[in-house]
Amino acid sequence: VINLNILNKILDKLVSSLRKKYNNTDISISIEQISSQCLAFNKKSSEQIINYISKYPNGTFLKDTNGYPILSTNLGSVWIENNNILIENSIRSNATPEITQLLIDKLQKFEKSNEIITMQTFDFPGYKQNDDTDFIKYLIKKYEETFHKPPKLKQEHFLLECAWFAKTNHNLQYVAISPNIHNPHSPFEKVSISSMQNFWKYLKSIIKDLDKNIEKENKELSRN
Repeated sequence: VINLNILNKILDKLVSSLRKKYNNTDISISIEQISSQCLAFNKKSSEQIINYISKYPNGTFLKDTNGYPILSTNLGSVWIENNNILIENSIRSNATPEITQLLIDKLQKFEKSNEIITMQTFDFPGYKQNDDTDFIKYLIKKYEETFHKPPKLKQEHFLLECAWFAKTNHNLQYVAISPNIHNPHSPFEKVSISSMQNFWKYLKSIIKDLDKNIEKENKELSRN
């Protein structure tokens, strides 16, 4: 027989330790007695679920020559629906479809070994940034004019709207710009306020140039 009072005291110490370690007061673990009629998994299913979650190959699978990730996967949500357990994972890829498929095949083989059915529910395309375009050259020049130093250019392992633009319009020039963000997608995510202020100054200077170009084009059209 398990003494719930003793077990809850142990959990309280664990929660306190985790909150301090991860600086997150929202962490909570609780236990309570339930009726035997509540939903539960048998021993085999429990072992399959635990094995899958504990051995799932989270992390980066491929990096570019500069050491930036271009192919990765991680587990997401886990929930129960219609007496089935659903486990969602996300693959982020800036690699070619053929290389991405190799990772998908590996995950499907792993899931099949755990008797888990794989379903592809959503496709968010990745993209590779072309860093030698007139638009990026303009942005670099504008940054240097504004801050009197070169900007920091790097490939990021993000799934952004640029991916949709790249997929539908191969001739479009695009780029993602942002302030300094630290520890994204984690409990420690934060953004630099001073960087946000500089970013706003930079963005306004770009929009100002855009307004001038639109005004110039409108005048030329009116003459014709």
